[in-house]
This record gives sequence, structure tokens and C-alpha cells, in this order.
Amino acid sequence: MAQEAWRWLLAHLTDESLANLARQTKVKVDGFRSITSENVKKIRPLLVQRLLLRLRDPRHVPTRSNPEWDAIRAKTEEELLAELQTGQRAAEVMLALLTSPDAGHRVTADKLLERAQALTDKGAERTVEGVDRSEEDSAATSGSDLPEQSAPAASDSQLRKLERKLRASQARADQLQQELSNQKKTFESELKALRASLQELNRELEAERRARAAVQASREEAERAAAKWEREAGQYKEQVAKQQMMVDELHKQLAMMDRSAMADAFSRAEAERAQRSVAAGGEPASQTDAGRNAEGPNRLERPSGGRGAPVVARRLPTVALVCRRTKATEDVCRTLRFHIQLVDVDELSQILQSPEQVAAFDEFWLLTHETTARQQRNVRRAVPTGALREFHSHLELQNFVNA
Repeated sequence: MAQEAWRWLLAHLTDESLANLARQTKVKVDGFRSITSENVKKIRPLLVQRLLLRLRDPRHVPTRSNPEWDAIRAKTEEELLAELQTGQRAAEVMLALLTSPDAGHRVTADKLLERAQALTDKGAERTVEGVDRSEEDSAATSGSDLPEQSAPAASDSQLRKLERKLRASQARADQLQQELSNQKKTFESELKALRASLQELNRELEAERRARAAVQASREEAERAAAKWEREAGQYKEQVAKQQMMVDELHKQLAMMDRSAMADAFSRAEAERAQRSVAAGGEPASQTDAGRNAEGPNRLERPSGGRGAPVVARRLPTVALVCRRTKATEDVCRTLRFHIQLVDVDELSQILQSPEQVAAFDEFWLLTHETTARQQRNVRRAVPTGALREFHSHLELQNFVNA
């Protein structure tokens, strides 16, 4: 019954009273920041519907108190019925009772509802009758011959029209409310999806920023490592070059020491063999041969006179091997048949310019595959033909030495 009482009351409250009640119950209507008596006219059906939904819960019913309402609540049921008889304060009486904190007042309001509805219906009938009388007077004045209608029929017709309009307005309000609710849900769903997409995009941007920072850090670290490696590589190359020069110098010294030591050892062995031969009945070598032995590396040989002939020391030929200094050419120099000295192609021009240095060698061996045509011409012009031998490969040189 309380809901029916509120429905009747909301339909008969003034615009200002309805706006005050909306503010007290904190009812909102989409599209309006605040509800005032000016905009109630535009949204009255929708506002009434919202208020009914709100006031369905007793906790949301406002309990206001003022001296005038307290005076109404203090009256008895008979006195309140007398108040309703006037028909002027029916809505105010019902509002004072429905907003009372005393549940008994709300029960009284339910009892008075039927009387209030009856007074409202009579007021509507009087309004309709007044309208009908005005129309009849207007028709009579103008001489209209329209048939007369009875007052009850006009009242019923007017009420039906008002009810149809009210139902249509209520249906339209419900439809708009449903559409608004659907649009709100769609908007909230799209907004939620948009926020999720924005968060995902922010995460991707942050991940990309971190990845770029990591790549930049790796690139800088790689550049620093490369620069350090280049510095160390340059230092290593310098050290290797110095070590290689030392190794080459040691190889030269070792080669010279090997040739000298081998020649000395061979000479000592031949001398001991010659002494043993002289002690067995032979003759010592001549002073001339001894003088020749002092001129360079010697090799002792026995003349063809037989076993009893004296052993003489033969001087080894001194050879200038014109080539590039390699391990293969250094191995050739280890032979005991010749005293071979390497002449690098880079040192060749200096030697050829000095006749004394050319004459210090018995023979010149020229490796044509390791010298240029110009170097070969210079050697042929500076060295006598009988003292020059030309070899076109290492194999050919090795076969000649080992023959």
C-alpha cells in the first residue's frame, strides 16, 4: 500500500515539491546535473519512475521534520479526514504522513489514500464538467447544432484519454531508460576495452624502451671491447714483430755457428786421420797446402797416389747464394761440400756495387725464380761467367748440392 500512496502523491506534488523530494532522496536523471522546478516539467514521468524505484526501499524514504508537518502528524485520523475534505491540502497531508519517522503515520496515510483518491477523482470530474460547460456555452453562442453530451460520459472520456497519455508517456520513458541503459553498458564496455588496450600499449612501449636501452648498452659494451681488442692486437703485433726480428737474427747467428762448428769438427777429424796415416808411414802435408788451409774452410783429401800418399787439406769453395732467406735456403747452407753464404735479394745491389765483395766469393749461385729479371741482369754483368750458376727451382739446387 505504501507504494500506491507514493505513486498517488508523486502524481499530485507540485514541481517544486517534486524537485525538493528528488534532492532529499539523491535521485539523479541522466543528462541533468541537478533537478530543479524548471526542468521537472521536461522529465516529470521519468523522475516519478526513478523516485518510485528509490522509495521502494524504506531506508531511502526521507524523514524530515518541520513545525507545520509536525502539526499535521499530531492530528487524529478524523481531523486528517476533515483536512482532506477541503481538497486543498491533500498532497501536503499525505507527504507529511509518508515522511514521518513513526510507522503509525504511514499506516494512517494508507488508510487515507482511498479518500484522497476519491477527492482527486471528484476534482477531475469538476474540471471536466467545467470544460464541458465552457464548450457548451461556446457552442450555444456560435449557434452550433452539435448534440449534447452528458457530464459523466465526458468525464470518463477525459479520464481514458489521460490514462492513455500517461501509459504512452510511461512506456516511452521506460523505452528511453532501457536505451539509455544499453548505451551506458556499451559505452562502459568500450571504455573498459580501450583502457585495457591502452595499458597493453603502455606495457609494449615500456618493453620496447627497455629493449632499446639494452641494445644500446650492448652496442656500447661491444664498441669498448672492440677498441680494447684493437689496442691489444696492435700491441701484440708489435711484440710479435720484435720477437720475429730476434728469431731471424738468432737463426742467422745459429746458421753461421752451425757452419763454422761443422767445418771445424770436420777439419779436426781429417787432421786426426792424417796424423794417424803419417804415423803409419805417410808424409805430412806441404807448407803450401797448409797456407791454403788457412785461407778458408778446408777439407782434407788423399791424393790419387795410393794409400801411402800424403793427405792434403783442400779449401772449400765460398759460394754466394742469391735468393730470399727462407728455411729451405738455410737448409741448403748446411752442406759440407761448399761454404755457402746467403745473399738476400734486398742486399744484392750493395754487394754488386763493390768489386772487392764480388771477388771474395768463388761462385755466385742465382735462384732465378726468386729474383727479378733486372736483378738477374745486374748479377750477370757483375759476376764472371765461369763463376755464375743459375738454378730455376729449389729442387734443382738441392740435387746439385747433394750430387
